[in-house]
Amino acid sequence: MDIRRGYYRMSSIIWHEDTVPTERQPTQLHETWHRQHVFDSCSNGKVLLAVVTALSIAHLCRSNLPSVKTLRKIAVHPCNCSRLLHVKEEKLSPSIPSDSSIILQSSCSDLSTARGPGQKVVSYSLYGSFPSEYYEGFLKQLPRVKEAYKEWTVRVYLDLTSEDVREWACSVACDNQHLDLCDVKAIPGIGDISDSGGTAWRFMVVGDALVDQYIVRDTDSPIIQRELDAVQEWFHSGKCFHVMRDHYNHRVSMMGGMWGGCNAKPFRLLQDIRKNLIEHTTHEKVDQQILQEYMWPVVKKDVIMHDSYLCELFPGSLPFPSKRVNLTFVGMRSYRELFMGDNVETPCPVECRPPNHKDWEYC
Repeated sequence: MDIRRGYYRMSSIIWHEDTVPTERQPTQLHETWHRQHVFDSCSNGKVLLAVVTALSIAHLCRSNLPSVKTLRKIAVHPCNCSRLLHVKEEKLSPSIPSDSSIILQSSCSDLSTARGPGQKVVSYSLYGSFPSEYYEGFLKQLPRVKEAYKEWTVRVYLDLTSEDVREWACSVACDNQHLDLCDVKAIPGIGDISDSGGTAWRFMVVGDALVDQYIVRDTDSPIIQRELDAVQEWFHSGKCFHVMRDHYNHRVSMMGGMWGGCNAKPFRLLQDIRKNLIEHTTHEKVDQQILQEYMWPVVKKDVIMHDSYLCELFPGSLPFPSKRVNLTFVGMRSYRELFMGDNVETPCPVECRPPNHKDWEYC
């Protein structure tokens, strides 16, 4: 557990060490804290951190340690509930430099920070009028994500100012252990991002020191098997990024809710990209334009792309590995009544079909 140099901000979090490595060398622990206390006993292989608000750590029991599991009771802000989580402590991404201070907190919430490093996250945004079909669609996503992306966490970025939204969000979060609420008025270490376009809030997962891998999705688009098959191919490809285009209208380098990535690239570069994504997305300039301008130059160097219609426009694209079912497509908006019949109506170009399945007319 090489924590390296960094800062933790964990409000209303109680940590208890369940399982502790038996052999490690003590090291000097430098710390500052506010309101509460930090108890350290590295010399006997045990660390207890109790209700820490701000802890500055230069080194925490530095050595090559086996992973341990920690039981944590965590408040679900701003809700009247808490969780007990067993969290596996893992090494941070090697892209995080060891010779300088890095903010070791999530870009979501204290709850997300408490989950520790090595997270895999499905990221969503919710914004606009409440209630709406987008909120209803999100409720449908939760059990599907739990089934399809086992061990992954859902983050939803939303504005919790409204009492109605807050009550709704808390009722959902308190019933779903795999859901973390990310209040865009109070992102840890960053602050208020609510003035940026809501479609970009979900991009806060980029450059998160505690997230290894993430996917960005739309609340109105169901997770279909075709997506999962493509994602599995990405997982086995060794590529950092994944981009999907599955309709003849998907004529951009990156669709806002049909891509994923890893945080193994130069860490500060990813955080700079995230800053640009948030600052430059407005109601006039949509997320796809911003992704093209700031994210795509990095993505295109280390990406696997699945494209069923525009493979020649985007050289290097691969066909989807599984056959289309009932003209459905990845990214369809069928959780909204107006688009319940969303489908493709045009056969895919022969060039975009799998080499062994040129007979898949709609590939």
